[in-house]
Amino acid sequence: MTERRDPEQTPGIAVTEGGPGHDFTLPAALYSDAVGFLREAIKAANEEGWEALIREERFSTAAIVSVFSGLEASLNQAAFGHAEAHREALQQITLDVLTEQETTIDDAGRVQRRTRYWPFESRTQFLVRFLSGKALDKGTTCPFTGRVELRRRVELTVAAM
Repeated sequence: MTERRDPEQTPGIAVTEGGPGHDFTLPAALYSDAVGFLREAIKAANEEGWEALIREERFSTAAIVSVFSGLEASLNQAAFGHAEAHREALQQITLDVLTEQETTIDDAGRVQRRTRYWPFESRTQFLVRFLSGKALDKGTTCPFTGRVELRRRVELTVAAM
């Protein structure tokens, strides 16, 4: 039998001390890179010749990957911040999703934790429900749904890396 329920909602604002590996500038740098790549793609689109077409495709792809990477980095920082700030108050499944981990038991009955990468859209839906208590409106507010071709190009580009 499968149980389906909304995730618990965050207990409050996540206030944490940034450790030595904490870099709040990463998403901003990725967004900035995306703008630069897009600028180069537009410049190449206004030129003629097959080399310009190759440059346009290369820079367009780099811009798309940078934007999605920046979005994912922002979501990851929010998720890990809430997991750290509210560790004691959250259910194990919520902590697992926030920290991209999975808690199971092995054949000998030992508890084991391992990395578990959740699909981007599923994790985004979870985070919106966790942070706001409401489902993400995929029809009007979600910038990445409804753009199937764009998402397909990103997935193919990332898979080719």
